[in-house]
Amino acid sequence: VLYYNDFTAAPTDFRIVQQTGASAGHDGNGNYVIDASSGNTAYGRVLLPSFLDDFGDFKFEARYKEDQPVNVRCWSSLMARVQNGNYPYMQMCIRYDATQGDGVEIALRNESEKWEVKTNGAYTGKATGNYNVYTLTMQGNRAWAAINDEELLFYNNTPYTVGAMGLQAKG
Repeated sequence: VLYYNDFTAAPTDFRIVQQTGASAGHDGNGNYVIDASSGNTAYGRVLLPSFLDDFGDFKFEARYKEDQPVNVRCWSSLMARVQNGNYPYMQMCIRYDATQGDGVEIALRNESEKWEVKTNGAYTGKATGNYNVYTLTMQGNRAWAAINDEELLFYNNTPYTVGAMGLQAKG
């Protein structure tokens, strides 16, 4: 394990990249919260400690709970191989309603800050409003996405070999 945080204390080494109508921080109850519930365009992105930026092959797991989305199309994600402390990067995106055909995605946020969805699918086992374990595994040019230990997606042409890891939420 390269990094573990149970959030019993507020992390001092997280890097807030974006808070557009959103807030991010420790709630004092053992949780790190990215609150993007103020509207459809609310967006919060946070990078994990910088010492992780040089690792290219990793398994990134986070115990997530999505509460109070603006609508069922809103999402949270695990970011991987973030370049330039901001973008471009790869991500595993999970919509609040993951049962839709694009409920889970592996996508690239490109140099122009546009989304390029590489692969997507539905997931019916997500416990909406409860905690789920999201896993994004990066190895070489390959990416795997899983929820609650069920592998859902695979993509084998990721453009970056190293970069930062992070968490984000939209709406």
